[in-house]
Amino acid sequence: MIIHAYSNSAHVSIPQSAAESLNGFRAWVYSDDFPDEGKYTFFQTEVLLDMAAERANSHAEVRTEVTSVLKLIVRERDLGKLYGDGMWFTNDDADVSNEPDAMFVSWESLQSDRLTLIKTASCDDGIEYQGSPDWALEVVRDSTEIKDKNWLTQAYHAAGIREYWLVDARGESIEFTLNVWSPSGYLRQVPDSDGWLRSEIFDCDVRLHRKRDRVSGWEYKLHLR
Repeated sequence: MIIHAYSNSAHVSIPQSAAESLNGFRAWVYSDDFPDEGKYTFFQTEVLLDMAAERANSHAEVRTEVTSVLKLIVRERDLGKLYGDGMWFTNDDADVSNEPDAMFVSWESLQSDRLTLIKTASCDDGIEYQGSPDWALEVVRDSTEIKDKNWLTQAYHAAGIREYWLVDARGESIEFTLNVWSPSGYLRQVPDSDGWLRSEIFDCDVRLHRKRDRVSGWEYKLHLR
């Protein structure tokens, strides 16, 4: 049983079964004892608990911009469903269960055996997809750097997620990585001379910029072409 805790996570009581197997972790997530706060990840018998607060300029603002722009594209082109923070996915083959900063599932995946919404017995709805989302986004924070850049890179590749977007906006410049699945590992896309990256999932080129706003914070813009 290996547990990695960040911030004030030490007060969270984790049952031993939650760290012993993916099924044990999922059972905990569905139980009445599962905490209302924090983010939790299971990957190959290791559990990461993150109770650190989100940063406005380097995290929440970035996620909002990316998901808002892509949501419009997904709706206009009728591509599938895009979820912001709060939707779980589990993949048995990769032995992972996680709640990405955002994820996209195509109609094609939903209409095949690639991905299924696990519905609860009480209603025709659910909190978790089982299988492989088409796309995932993670925005790096101090408390999630190891998870986002190492753990989830391995886990998302093993789960067959076709594109993994990773944004690190904590420094003087934005580090925007667009990873494309290949059998040997994710291939990091190389931007063209104008900084554009190609997304086959959304069938467009993308570029992420930012500028100072009126109160010296950051305003982000996801450009598409």
